[in-house]
Amino acid sequence: MINFPEYQAWAITKKAGNLTGREARLTWALGLVDEVIEVWETFFVGAEDHLEELEELGDVTWYVAVLAEDYQIYNLSATYCQEGGFKGLAMMLSAAKGAGELVKKHVSHGHPMPQEALYQKLSFVISLVWNLAMQRGSSLWEVMEMNRDKLDGHEGGFSAEASQTTD
Repeated sequence: MINFPEYQAWAITKKAGNLTGREARLTWALGLVDEVIEVWETFFVGAEDHLEELEELGDVTWYVAVLAEDYQIYNLSATYCQEGGFKGLAMMLSAAKGAGELVKKHVSHGHPMPQEALYQKLSFVISLVWNLAMQRGSSLWEVMEMNRDKLDGHEGGFSAEASQTTD
């Protein structure tokens, strides 16, 4: 069973090869918010099955892992959270948006990054991933393993060309 530090170490090997610094941080923050919206869509607009929902949760987990790594946060803490359903997804979107706002202020406005605030927001997103996975009969560990298996098919990370064929 994979744990988050192991998953994070693996996830950074799947970054697109040429993104660094400001560009990478903005990409990871925007990607996180986008993937949380995709979770929202699969949970409420309708996925064909729970597997699609779990795959989207895996994508959220990947963006949390690479964004945290980019800010040298390696010890995210997931704790079980009681919130689920609509409220849990709204809270996940709020935490992801908050993380994105911190990154924007740091990168675009030159504010110092409040590491503890980013840590709290990313840890909360992971806690909500865990809860939503459990509601679908899975676990955070299974979500990370599924995501790893899926992305291992993308050798060398993602490319501009590959992004043309995905949503």
